[in-house]
Amino acid sequence: MLDASEKVVGGLLGILLASIAIRLIERWTAASDVWRFLRVCRVHEALRATPAVALGITDRVWTIGRFD
Repeated sequence: MLDASEKVVGGLLGILLASIAIRLIERWTAASDVWRFLRVCRVHEALRATPAVALGITDRVWTIGRFD
């Protein structure tokens, strides 16, 4: 059976792990937004189109507002 100090440590560890998980999700979401912008919004200099247009995934350049 766990004593009081072990329960406190276990509770704090759970809070820490939840905090880390939230930060990882926030970073993944931000990275995903950057990836989407680079693939469908930003015109590539050499391609003279977005990578998505060049691959035929979409027929036009998207605006960042389309993701909201």
